[in-house]
Amino acid sequence: EQLDLLRQQTKNADKGYAIVVYSGSRGTKRQPIYLECTAAGILIHPGGVQISRDDLDGPGGPGNPLDACLRAIREYLAQQGTAEEEPYPLLLVRPNAVYTYARAREAMKSWEDEFGYELIEDNVPLKFSPPDENLKTILLQTIQDARQRQISLSRAMPSRFAERAGEQYRPANSHRR
Repeated sequence: EQLDLLRQQTKNADKGYAIVVYSGSRGTKRQPIYLECTAAGILIHPGGVQISRDDLDGPGGPGNPLDACLRAIREYLAQQGTAEEEPYPLLLVRPNAVYTYARAREAMKSWEDEFGYELIEDNVPLKFSPPDENLKTILLQTIQDARQRQISLSRAMPSRFAERAGEQYRPANSHRR
């Protein structure tokens, strides 16, 4: 009876896929930072913190929201003592996210070849561990700070950023002053 009950529960359970780090002879012990590339932008997992496509269209360099979040995660993990080695970004790329992937790669230039990627079908649900609420709060603040830096940069150099975002760069969720 118990076995039948467990089989029934398994059939009714939400199905999903977990991305796990291969730790074989050619694998890594480094912790991945999961970045799901979608048509709308990037979701940082676990927790689903979103960096919009508009954020990715802003000024590049180390002040962009994605690079700032990656640095914040690396520092947070180092402070927590949970990472044996430096974490690395792992881009999980959906079929409709080619543009987002290209912008993410540009935003991650400082990581050079220290990243991974996996192509994920559109209908494949992904499962992640529960989010760290402290880290999630830090990332949301990091994104807001990076957006403000991007606005300042675009105002200081309007001719350089006008071609990407019309008259003036304006990231998602920003307010004109």
